[in-house]
Amino acid sequence: MKTLTHVSASQISTFHHPGGCNRKWFWNKIVGLPSPQHASAALGEAVHNGNEKYLEAVFDDAALLHAVAKPAIDTLRRLRIVQPLIEAKMERTLRNGLIFVGRIDVLALGGFSPKGVVEEPTVVDWKTTSNIQYALTEEQLRTDLQMNAYAYEAYVRRPNPEGIA
Repeated sequence: MKTLTHVSASQISTFHHPGGCNRKWFWNKIVGLPSPQHASAALGEAVHNGNEKYLEAVFDDAALLHAVAKPAIDTLRRLRIVQPLIEAKMERTLRNGLIFVGRIDVLALGGFSPKGVVEEPTVVDWKTTSNIQYALTEEQLRTDLQMNAYAYEAYVRRPNPEGIA
């Protein structure tokens, strides 16, 4: 068995969230049994990897994108302008000694607007779905553990030229 040293938002959701499964979490995270990847997760991973390659490329090469991501090309081009952090690592020590970890798909500390003007920090977390009904609503995003953790990380990393806390 493994010793639990860190925890992520997805682990907490799997274990504790309504609809989660604490047995699945235990067998995967403590015993070490792998979880099989579903076809939908494989598609999401392919889209994610294409977006990442596109944002890291020296030249604007839309051929790097998965076909599912091509409708988002304008947003991806604006993100390239602000040179975001890709797969930004997040680690925060919790009061119980566990380390809360995560990887933010895209963290643009200067942010961007539809016109490309630098604004507040921006967090992007790639999601794919076969049906928009499964996407989180704005209200669900406001209370989502992962999104709140990422927003906090963006807040503590944000540029602060005035020195205001």
